[in-house]
Amino acid sequence: MLFCKIAIRSSKISGRNVSKIAGFVGLSNVFRNFATKLPNNLETDGTVNINVGDINNYNSVPNEAFSQRSTTSSTAGNGSVAKEILDNAGIQLIYEDNHIIVCSKPPNMLSQSDFKTEESDTILGILKSYIKVKYDKKGDVFLGLLHRLDRPCSGIMIFARNSKSAARLSEHFKLRSISKKYVCIVEGIVASAGKIDNYIIPSTGKEVKVKVSREGPENCLAKLVYKPIQTFKFSDNGKVHNLTVLEVMLETGRKHQIRAQLSNAGYPIFGDSKYGSKLKFPTHLVCLHSRELSVVHPVSKEKVRLFFSSY
Repeated sequence: MLFCKIAIRSSKISGRNVSKIAGFVGLSNVFRNFATKLPNNLETDGTVNINVGDINNYNSVPNEAFSQRSTTSSTAGNGSVAKEILDNAGIQLIYEDNHIIVCSKPPNMLSQSDFKTEESDTILGILKSYIKVKYDKKGDVFLGLLHRLDRPCSGIMIFARNSKSAARLSEHFKLRSISKKYVCIVEGIVASAGKIDNYIIPSTGKEVKVKVSREGPENCLAKLVYKPIQTFKFSDNGKVHNLTVLEVMLETGRKHQIRAQLSNAGYPIFGDSKYGSKLKFPTHLVCLHSRELSVVHPVSKEKVRLFFSSY
């Protein structure tokens, strides 16, 4: 763990007073604390809120579809062996039933294979192995990849366990009816909430990097809103840097969208050297974390809010 000198000075953002804190703390812990803090304004309109912290509380989920939920803590059958597969990969199960599976993606793991990485080393492949072992599947395991997280980023992902659920959830993603919230640490002081509305243009070169433009085709339109949570000072080799913790909500889902748009706005994400960060984090971690996903269950039709409280 990288320990850095951080001084969080008194400031006021969105009506919140930030206490004075000084000393040596692990920056990864600072990021995790913000990334995993649950909002206190959870909906009370029948939304089912599920978080890693209460994953063993089976009785808290009212609908029959959710009463089927299981976790890697199960030791029945091949459950303990399957649990080891996730534990060894650093993946934490958040929710599982016969139709969907929701889990964490640790940083520095691909969502799916590329020309350099085998599927067995990706979160998609590891989850397939988990399902195959836990349920003693004889043939190939179906698991629908519905969205992706960039390799250096961490957080919540949802997968479909059958083709019908995959089709229904893919339509939700296409219609942008799935809400995704992120938390990140950016360089600089962000004083107020805002919205970014421009275009993400894929790179045509060898480097896997996108460009931000004021104009572009409709299918490249990218929108997000952000809200500052807290600012603090970061001291690195005697040089002091201003940092801000942001909550970000996507209105579209483009490749590298948050990273590219915030950098273009003058606030690169801490550790993201690809998009202009001058500060490095251990093991190439980028301080961008997907912490919340709101979705309508493909079978029960209940609105479910899923939280990721650890990484």
